[in-house]
Amino acid sequence: MKIPVLIAGASLVCALSSAAHAAAFSNGSFETFVAADAYVTCLPGGIDFCGQYNAGNTGITGWTIGGHSVDVVGFLGWKAADGDWSIDLSGVGAGSLRQTFDTQAGTTYRVSFEIGGNFYGSSSVKTGTASVGDTVLQLSFDNSGSNVANMGWQSRSFDFTAAGPTSTLQFVSGMDSANGLALDNVRVSAVPEPQTMALWLAGLAALSLRRRR
Repeated sequence: MKIPVLIAGASLVCALSSAAHAAAFSNGSFETFVAADAYVTCLPGGIDFCGQYNAGNTGITGWTIGGHSVDVVGFLGWKAADGDWSIDLSGVGAGSLRQTFDTQAGTTYRVSFEIGGNFYGSSSVKTGTASVGDTVLQLSFDNSGSNVANMGWQSRSFDFTAAGPTSTLQFVSGMDSANGLALDNVRVSAVPEPQTMALWLAGLAALSLRRRR
C-alpha cells in the first residue's frame, strides 16, 4: 500500500515542479553580456562603471533593446541587487528591454524584480513601466537616499495570465535623460492554482504519514 501513495505524492511534486519551470526565462540579473558590443563605456572606470547599449544592439543576452538606449551598470557605478551587474533603463535617452519566453496558455505567472534609480542625475524620482500584454505595472522610485554602496533596491511584482505559448515581458523607461530607473534580478515563475497547491500539500502529508508508520 505504500508504493501507490509514494508514486502519487511524487507525481504531484513533479507536476508542480514542471509547472513552476514552464517559463524559459534567461539572464534576469544581466550577468551575461558582450562588453565589446557597448556603444560607449563610461569614464572613469570603463565597463566596470557602465556600458551604453543602443536600440537594436544584441549585446545583452536574451534581451531586445528598444527606445533610445540602456546602460549595463557595474560595481563602480553602484552595487547590484543580485550578482555584479544591473541596468539603467535610460542610457542617454529613454530606453526599453523586452524578452519573449515560453508560457502555457491559461497559466498565471508572476514577474518579480528589483528597482532602484540612477542617483547621478538631478531628478530624484525615476519612473517607468513593466508589462506583459495588457497587464501594465507603473513604476516609481525615489533615489534621494541612494549611493554607490546602497541603492536601496525595492522589490516589485505583478501577475499575468498567458494568452498563448509565448509571452513578452517589457520594461520601459519614463525618463528621457541619461539617468533612469534601475533594474535587476528579474524572475518569472508559474503561480500554482489553489487546488494544485492543496493536492501537493496533501501528497506531502501522505508521504510523511507513511514514512512515520
